[in-house]
Amino acid sequence: MHMNFCLDKARRLTHNNEYRLVYKHGKYEVGRMCVLYRMPVAKQSTRIGFCNRQKGWLCSGAQPS
Repeated sequence: MHMNFCLDKARRLTHNNEYRLVYKHGKYEVGRMCVLYRMPVAKQSTRIGFCNRQKGWLCSGAQPS
């Protein structure tokens, strides 16, 4: 059985300013393997964004500056 986990573009965070908004106003949960940022928005469907670790960011759950 093949499972498809693709997200259509309407369900993804695609622009830098969208990520910055979530980092600035959202909350985050720290796991062993990743940090999950979340920000509920009324009357909008859930959107998801993925990013890889960037130079200068800490993996300990500290917010990026």
